[in-house]
Amino acid sequence: CIFIYFFKMSLRGRRATSFRWLVLYELVLLVSTLYNHGSLFWWAYYAATFLGVIVVISYCSERDFRRVLQVVICLYTIFLAVNLLQAILGKPFNFNGELFYFLGLRTRVTDSVYVLLCAVICNRTYSRSLVPVLAFILVGFSSLIYFKVSTGIMGLLIFCAVALAFKSHTVSHTVKKIDYPVVALAIYGVVIIRIQERLNSFFELLFHKGADMSYRTDIWDAAIATIKTSWMKLLLGNGSSAGGEWTLFGGNYWQAHDQFLQVVLDAGIIGLVVFGIFLWTVYEQVHNIYPRTVAYPLLALLISYSFIMITEIYAYYPAFYLVVSMMVAQRWNTPELAGRFDNSNISSTTQLDVVHMKDAS
Repeated sequence: CIFIYFFKMSLRGRRATSFRWLVLYELVLLVSTLYNHGSLFWWAYYAATFLGVIVVISYCSERDFRRVLQVVICLYTIFLAVNLLQAILGKPFNFNGELFYFLGLRTRVTDSVYVLLCAVICNRTYSRSLVPVLAFILVGFSSLIYFKVSTGIMGLLIFCAVALAFKSHTVSHTVKKIDYPVVALAIYGVVIIRIQERLNSFFELLFHKGADMSYRTDIWDAAIATIKTSWMKLLLGNGSSAGGEWTLFGGNYWQAHDQFLQVVLDAGIIGLVVFGIFLWTVYEQVHNIYPRTVAYPLLALLISYSFIMITEIYAYYPAFYLVVSMMVAQRWNTPELAGRFDNSNISSTTQLDVVHMKDAS
């Protein structure tokens, strides 16, 4: 049913540009799973979950996107507040020696923080109220600080730096040309060349971690060795499994702890190319949908998300798909309407309200 929905949406030309590539990625993963005699159950589970999130947001947004944003902001504010309160009161769950909170492991709080931040930014299209912003600071930013999630903190720093760069009209054009090439260079520099080993003292001072980034570099070496075992593994990967734990390290199997390496492990180089195009088309759609005041923070958010994927995996969790679906769920994101709005001319809430009134009439 989900694939039929995307097919019908594609025929109508509505919000399908980026998600066609996501559906294609799931199909590449299906081929890889069949070729490797992998688990069709887990492939179906992940595909239905992730694409299902997008279907729900798309369906609801066609009726009232502002209401969707209000619901997401309220829910994730509550989720993060409960999670933070549980940590402050010292009431985590202990499972096999790991401490779990309401939102899972402490590092998984980053997923929910990004969902809340995305919803708050999108909501600026409709309202200039500072209440959602304060909610994000109180429960989102505070959670990253309290749990000392270095990946999330670095992500927010990158978000702020890129958002500030976009504020300059001259710099923004340069950023838009080099953003994803810079992400690609960062992946190559950190994962392959290991530039962080030359900055060991800086890493220890800022993140209280060594250059091995909590054994991530060792896991990356093991993951790369797994990929090199055959040409078919390189091209198509290993397919779907319960958690994508293909990398043998320390007597256990692990995820790659790098989103892009993990995509290669799952769906090969073919899957990585399709996944990269998916991220790029989301980026382009955001730029075409929103006025600059909203588009630039969202683009900064997507770029920072791509950066923190270097050391963590997010595409195995529904929160990532909630973020990208909200980014492109605006009502006027259709071929016949997209060209009517010039980002340079829509800069205030009043003008946007006029657009909504025209659409309603």
